[in-house]
Amino acid sequence: MDRIELKFMGVSEIMSTDKIGLIVLADMDETRDISVMCDRSMVDQILLRVKNVERTSHLLPEVLVNVLQNQTMLDFMLVFSDVIDGEYQVTLYNRASLVPVRMRASDAVLLHVISKIPIYIERGLFMRQSAPYEASNTKVAIPLNTLSEDLLKAALEDAIAHEQYEMASTLRDEINRRFPQQKKSNEDNKQ
Repeated sequence: MDRIELKFMGVSEIMSTDKIGLIVLADMDETRDISVMCDRSMVDQILLRVKNVERTSHLLPEVLVNVLQNQTMLDFMLVFSDVIDGEYQVTLYNRASLVPVRMRASDAVLLHVISKIPIYIERGLFMRQSAPYEASNTKVAIPLNTLSEDLLKAALEDAIAHEQYEMASTLRDEINRRFPQQKKSNEDNKQ
């Protein structure tokens, strides 16, 4: 499979909510990037490592990485392979055995930040999900297929409130595609 190596560019909170964060990963040439949603606790965990807070050296993730890197001959890689139900599908592979271990995308990024285990993404997925990377840009593109149900609904309400009906239609279609039981429930309520 054709893969592109990614690097961690940063993490931040989303301004409209204090519960959700955004992780940015770019290709090695920093021409395109993808955004990964995460919860507030993951933002805090990643920031502890980015800021090199000394007390992290004895936390469980660092201890386990230390054991893996210094007491085994294992060689790992992380691979983003798909988006299913609004979540990136990420797998940790032992390069020798290719034994797969599924992970939450934000946990994979935290593991990468701690261990420097390389992160890859399938080329086709990257081309579908990525946007041009601009280091100084304060706006980030987030593909609709990676937004949670709550974020989609909030964005739909906002689009309607601001009379952005084309965007509202797109958001409604994404909600109906991913959550068909709600479409049926909404249709039943109209009758």
